[in-house]
Amino acid sequence: NRFAGHSHGLLGHDHKPPLDILVEARQQLVRYPTIQLVNARAESVSGAIDDFCVVTDDHESLRARRLILSYGVA
Repeated sequence: NRFAGHSHGLLGHDHKPPLDILVEARQQLVRYPTIQLVNARAESVSGAIDDFCVVTDDHESLRARRLILSYGVA
């Protein structure tokens, strides 16, 4: 939550600023060569494990074996 001063109830991250948690998560993820971070809004998701298709709001079609979805109130 970008408006919160710090987190509560997130194991290992209690009282950390949300931006610090985001930066740390991205630093950990980029270590994996198969990870692609995409900053886009998903318009649709279809498929199943090992074969997902995500269409973004700019009509880009992305394929993936696994998905990590992050969402919130904009």
